[in-house]
Parts: sequence; structure tokens; C-alpha cells
Amino acid sequence: MNIEEIREHCLSLPDVTEDSAFGPEMILFRLKGKIFAALDLDRPDLMVVKCDPDEGTDLRDRYAGIRPAWHWNKQHWVEILFDEDVDDQMIRNLATRAYHLVRTALPKKTLYHFPECPPDWDYQHFACLDTVMNYLKTPEAEALPHDTLLVTTDFQTAGRGQRGNHWEAAKEANLLLGLRLRGLDFPARHQFALTQVASLAAAQALAKYLGSSVSIKWPNDLYYQDRKIGGMLFEHTLSGDRIGSTIIGIGLNVNQTAFASDAPNPTSIRLELGKEVDRAAVMRGFVKAFRQWWSEMLEDNSQRLDKHYRAAMYRREGEHPYRDDAGTFTASFHDLTPEGLLQLRDSEGRLRTYAFKEVTFLP
Repeated sequence: MNIEEIREHCLSLPDVTEDSAFGPEMILFRLKGKIFAALDLDRPDLMVVKCDPDEGTDLRDRYAGIRPAWHWNKQHWVEILFDEDVDDQMIRNLATRAYHLVRTALPKKTLYHFPECPPDWDYQHFACLDTVMNYLKTPEAEALPHDTLLVTTDFQTAGRGQRGNHWEAAKEANLLLGLRLRGLDFPARHQFALTQVASLAAAQALAKYLGSSVSIKWPNDLYYQDRKIGGMLFEHTLSGDRIGSTIIGIGLNVNQTAFASDAPNPTSIRLELGKEVDRAAVMRGFVKAFRQWWSEMLEDNSQRLDKHYRAAMYRREGEHPYRDDAGTFTASFHDLTPEGLLQLRDSEGRLRTYAFKEVTFLP
């Protein structure tokens, strides 16, 4: 670890600024004006970070390279020596923890670009990420204390959709968010229930603006009439037949007005309404609806969850064109299996059952 590496890490955290208010030899890292870490250019072998008093005592006992910070309040600050027994990842984690100590003490109105999240969630906002899904897998995300983490970004440089397709989203125009849910210990069969929860929440948030024409294209795309307005990705961590954690990436087209990619029939709330919409309000609607449907799942109210998901399905009525490995055909929706497989009844009366990615909806 060196000064430039840890400086880059500190500046990567949301809303962090640096200054030299204590003199040209001292670099201070602040969140909303509050210092959480410092580097002394005259002592390039160490950094100073804020810490919880009890944790500081424990760290000093465990590591020769962590000691009371010179000229700082020794109860709340420690200095970390780069060339001692503290590895690079631990140094980054301690800087991140210091950031969150300051963050949790700030007045709540200063914390979020989007509205305040529930108190038992962590929240982070970034101006730019490669993808929210990738960030949710980082040690920095894992170090956050709550099991539920919500991440938003104004822009993704490598956004992707289902089947590996590029997900196009203009900068500061859409709602790009990720959810990390850990400590679940759910049966593996709950994978589709998690899909239903997130899909219903997104559909409900969009329907506030666009009404009943919002639907869920099985299993988790969002449509307005016959135009795609959102989508999501899921990654589950399984241990045997149990789900331990899930990460979800969600993109909702809010204010984008032009689409250059080959996405199928994209649209946005703004295109349909003819006016700009507050992304923060869409976020509020999603978080509220997600918590509602999450509670339904935790209470094992699967019948209600399934009923509402079916009612919101795209092409739930009538015959429509599809394609599978055998070719194109016309069919109507028949049923969903408990595992979330799609069952279609084709025009010749045959029942066809599909897992995700085994059938394509044709226009």
C-alpha cells in the first residue's frame, strides 16, 4: 500500500472530497465537510483514520502496525503503518469503515441523492460505476454492516441486460440500482419468489405514472404496452439447497428520450408522458413496494404473491407468436409451475414448458 493507492480508494467513496486545510503537507478526506481520514506527505508510510473507540483498542492490541494517532484524539483516531503487519485489503476496509462512521452521524437529509432508505438498509450512490452488480460483489460492499444494501448510480459504463445484451442508459436519466440481500437461508425453490418480489415492486413503481398498461414480461422484464421500459438481473449464492444471498441489478427507463442500441422497442416514462419525472420519486415508489412484497414473501404468503404476479404478466391473455429451438409457433399463456417455469398452450393444443432463456417472445 502507498499514499496514491489509498488516496484513490478514499476518493472512490461517494461524495468524498479532499483538501489541505491543515497545511500543504496534509491531505484530508471529508464526507460532507467531516474528516474521516488523513495522509501526511511528510510521513508517507502511514495514514490516519477515524475509528470506534472499542474497535480502536482491539485493533491496537492485534496489530503492531496500528497505534494511537499522533496529534489526534487518540480515543477516536488511529494511524496505520503501511509497511507493518496490516495487509492492503485491511487498510482499505478500515478507511471504508471510517467513512461510514462519519456517514451515519450526518444529518439524514445530507446523505442521499435519492430519498432516505429504511434504517435497516445500507445505501450508496455513485456518479458512475461499471455496473451496480459488480460493485455489490466488492469487499467495500461486503464490509457494510446491514444485510440489505441498496446502490444507485447515475451512469453505468458496462451495463448489461439479459442474454448478455448491452443495457443502454443515458447519464443521469434513468433509475439504475442494485440490491444485495444476504443472510437469507431460503430454500432454493424461493428463487422465483425473489424474482416476483422485485418484478412486482418495479411494476408498481412504474404503474404510478403509466397506469395498468405496465406489465411484467416473464420472468422479469418490465413493459409498457408492447415496449420495454425496464429489466433486471439476478445472481443467487447457493449452499446446498439453500439460498444464502442474492444480488439484483435493476434498470428503469425514466427520462431517457433517445435510444441508439438494438434494444427491442425501448421507451421511458418521459417519452410516454411527454414530461420529465423525478427519479427520486420513482425510487421511493420502488423501495416502498419492494418492502411490501418482501414482507409477503417472508410471511410465506406465496399465493397472494403469485396471484398478483400472474395478474401483471405481459401477454397473459390471447394468442401470440414465440420462438424456441424448434422454430416459431403461436401460443397462449397456460400456467406457471411452482418453480417459475412458463407453460404455453400452442395453437395445436400441445402444452409447452420453458425455463428462462428457452423461449423468445416475438413481436
